Amino acid sequence: MERWWDGYQWTEATRPVQVPQPYTVTPKYHGTVTKVPVRTSHTFHLLMTLLTCGFWAIFVWLPITIINSMRREKHVTRNY
Repeated sequence: MERWWDGYQWTEATRPVQVPQPYTVTPKYHGTVTKVPVRTSHTFHLLMTLLTCGFWAIFVWLPITIINSMRREKHVTRNY
């Protein structure tokens, strides 16, 4: 039983203790995870390399190519 304190004394008003309901999680969507090959836009990287006088190739294109060669596929989640 719960009782209330009015600042001076406990009141006579009571009520039963309320037990909290358990929290449940319901999924909002159903999705699937698929594996797709890693793709690099070489046209974009070539254009950026020409516009940045080669700096793009050294600092961006080459590291991306090395990383993508180590990981042949990536995981994609599609929501329905």
